[in-house]
Amino acid sequence: MELPGADRARSAALAALGVHDRIEVHWDAFCWPEVPDLGLEWTRKYARLQVSLHHNGTDFDSPWTEDHALFVHVGEEERAEWVAAQVCAEIIGEHTIC
Repeated sequence: MELPGADRARSAALAALGVHDRIEVHWDAFCWPEVPDLGLEWTRKYARLQVSLHHNGTDFDSPWTEDHALFVHVGEEERAEWVAAQVCAEIIGEHTIC
């Protein structure tokens, strides 16, 4: 399953925010690719993205804020660093094993 395009994702988020003050969007029907240089195999395990709009937590217990957060669930710290590098980003939160 592919992630929705930018226009579709934006439209869905705006429609949801018209009803609720905070939303979360989860994508979990995809896989992480093999990264041979890091010894990482192709996997579906822990393959999940979470976008939190108007709160910066992983659940709705966090207060409303103007900020948005992206949580990338990957399983291995090496993969997290690799994913961040693919979009010229850096990890700013703690690595948590769930």
